[in-house]
Amino acid sequence: MVQTKTPCGLDFGGRPNILALQGTGNVGIGTTTPNRLLEVAGPIRIAPAALPGSPAAGDLASDSGASNSLKYYDGTEWRPVSGRTNCPTDFSLVGPSGSSEAFCISTNEELASSWVNAVTNCANKSPAARLCSIGEWAHACVKNAAAGMKNGSAEWVADLSNNNARTMGTASDCSSNISIASNNTSVLSRCCFR
Repeated sequence: MVQTKTPCGLDFGGRPNILALQGTGNVGIGTTTPNRLLEVAGPIRIAPAALPGSPAAGDLASDSGASNSLKYYDGTEWRPVSGRTNCPTDFSLVGPSGSSEAFCISTNEELASSWVNAVTNCANKSPAARLCSIGEWAHACVKNAAAGMKNGSAEWVADLSNNNARTMGTASDCSSNISIASNNTSVLSRCCFR
């Protein structure tokens, strides 16, 4: 075991300090002054492969099953590093493709017998989704991203007010037409996910 209290570097073929090891435990590749546990000065390559079967939060991978897209594991599921660029069948993309603002919304509304039923329907989708928030619903409406959002029919949204469920869409435009409805009323709903 080699121990040192001063930074050390390795010289490969006349190229000094390709790999720097600091007493702090920081490692630098292409830099002699790494500020993180691992700092790389320049592009890195992650070879495309199948996603690991037993991931841990913070894992990065180039998913060979999804056009080699760069993904990270958030502790629950694999997520794309960049914003969403497309949506599965029955969902529409809202927001600039590839941006962190981009999300998917159900193209068509579904009838839900209650607010809880609407939440459950979304959670059971593949991929798992959630009931859209007021902000997501309004943004999608303004962008004309999904059918029927301006038809005057109420739709459940995720936001609660004093434990009362809320709906949107009771006007023929995208104005702030937030209504409160009984949690056990049959109302249309849409699901969203990023």
